[in-house]
Amino acid sequence: MPVYRYRVVTEDDSGEIFEVEQPMGSPALQIHPSTGEPVTRLFDAPNLSTQHTEGKARRALDPGNLEKHGFSRYERGDSGTYHKTAGEGPNCVEKE
Repeated sequence: MPVYRYRVVTEDDSGEIFEVEQPMGSPALQIHPSTGEPVTRLFDAPNLSTQHTEGKARRALDPGNLEKHGFSRYERGDSGTYHKTAGEGPNCVEKE
């Protein structure tokens, strides 16, 4: 559930800022849940995760990186056999 930020409405915009966890489909709050003062919703930049990106995954699965960390990588060929692209082990594995 998303967390929305609200500010208590004052003349100089110095009102208390607080956060409320609400379903996306619910309407914005009009009054403070505790004090009953009028509030307005604040709009912030979205919190986007950049920890798991397509480029990072591609670099992690790069044959050189896999081999460096002791893994082997095989890719399936047209005939159903698997050919080694990184690491140690047999160069080809037959499909049973």
